Amino acid sequence: MKYFIDKNNNNQIYAYEDEVSNEQIKTGLTPISEEEFNSLINPPKSEEELLNEAKELKINEINTKKENILNGGFSFKGKIYQSSNEDQLRINGAVTNALVNPNL
Repeated sequence: MKYFIDKNNNNQIYAYEDEVSNEQIKTGLTPISEEEFNSLINPPKSEEELLNEAKELKINEINTKKENILNGGFSFKGKIYQSSNEDQLRINGAVTNALVNPNL
């Protein structure tokens, strides 16, 4: 590929196949390297974008760890209790039942 930039037209970028003759290439274009072309079409991320990505990764990491802890169970007086969402619903149901029917 042959890469060009039109500095007179808002830095418009052009890419031509290698087989294209010089007569077919728009006049007034400045040749650029493939690396320059790639850096222009994929500019480096801003500090804000990098920070937002890092924040998102950290939040996901924290949420995963939180879910593992919440659903991983707990021990009380040497006995291990499960604490998945389903287990939590069962415990809440049992507590509600005990409050409604204290004589059971």
